[in-house]
Amino acid sequence: MLVVAPDAVHVWLVRAAVAPDVEALLDDAERDRADRFKFDVTRRLFVAAHGALRLLLGRYLERPPESLRFETEPDGKPTVDGPVQFNLSHSDELAAIAVAGPDRAVGVDVDRRRMPKSRDGIAQRIMTADELACYESLGDEQRGAFVLWVWARKEALVKASGRGVRETLTALACEPTADSPWSVVDLDVPGYAAAVAAAGHDWTAELRAFHG
Repeated sequence: MLVVAPDAVHVWLVRAAVAPDVEALLDDAERDRADRFKFDVTRRLFVAAHGALRLLLGRYLERPPESLRFETEPDGKPTVDGPVQFNLSHSDELAAIAVAGPDRAVGVDVDRRRMPKSRDGIAQRIMTADELACYESLGDEQRGAFVLWVWARKEALVKASGRGVRETLTALACEPTADSPWSVVDLDVPGYAAAVAAAGHDWTAELRAFHG
């Protein structure tokens, strides 16, 4: 059994390599989705992420992983019947699964660190005026990392809130103020830009490795 404290958010890191260990947990719809991927590396990460999600939520809820039924809220955010909230993100060979208590909405994002194409254009599309000014003050080598940092934080915030509206990104600060209903924490994941966001300011992030 797993328990997440009211003042904590658990973030599980899942490697694509665990896919064979958890594939049997997927339901028919998840298997169909997995089989539609053109590239094996993408399919393997999908299987690992969704199989691990079932296994972990089953442990939090004390229910068989295969019995879990997921629903989708009007904003597209997935939910499960039980006293937990969760969110999932994946990139390259890694997935991140955030789990919180029933009263704490949560969002997570993980992105492989690579030089973004058209980073100036991305910066203009996602940054507030203050963030863009900071970006433009940086040297060329630092700009790519800054774009990824801002992107990961904003993606986590958007997913936590359930907004899912891209045009709000230029009005959404990646560092929420003290009076914001949300807070965000950077995650130390080598090779990736990653962040988790959740409702309130009275929580801490606990990074954990999933081994099956």
